[in-house]
Amino acid sequence: MTINRLIADLNSRLKTTSVVVTHDITSALFVADRIAFLKNGRFAFTGTPDEARTSDVADLRAFLAAEEIVNEG
Repeated sequence: MTINRLIADLNSRLKTTSVVVTHDITSALFVADRIAFLKNGRFAFTGTPDEARTSDVADLRAFLAAEEIVNEG
């Protein structure tokens, strides 16, 4: 979580943009203003973290659900 806070802090203080590539959705949702979800090399979803959480994109919903299970266990 330290790296997430550092990224968010730098973006805020320095007014920078960061591109973070991760499979860790918890990190992505923490640092992101915008999320892009790729499937087969194409954008299946782009939007805010809140939009990602309520998306009707089945693969994104499955990914988010799997991440929740991992974090609970």
